[in-house]
Amino acid sequence: MEAKELLLQQAINHQVKLEADARFLQGKEATLHGRLNLMMKENTQLQNKVMEMGEKLTASEKLVLELQKELSFVVKDKLDQEEPHNPELLNHSKYFAEIVLEYERQCQVQVGSSAAVLS
Repeated sequence: MEAKELLLQQAINHQVKLEADARFLQGKEATLHGRLNLMMKENTQLQNKVMEMGEKLTASEKLVLELQKELSFVVKDKLDQEEPHNPELLNHSKYFAEIVLEYERQCQVQVGSSAAVLS
């Protein structure tokens, strides 16, 4: 009889411990679900921000291309109005063309690096 009571007491103690462990794990699970929901919400906000930034980048790229075209037209128009055989004008034209090429190169580098960041 005494051995049975001892086994029964051990089983009850073991059951109490398992129930306490189960409650602890349920609380931990609830905490983790809460954190997961918060992270999913933050992830959605970040994805929306990335999409918004991508749209702004696309709009900026279009604007840069339009401005480059307008600048080319202005330069061409200005050069067509000036005296074509003037050596001083040719030197200025070459210098200005170099500035425009450098500007275009920098724009392409910036657009490339911005696109890489969004990838």
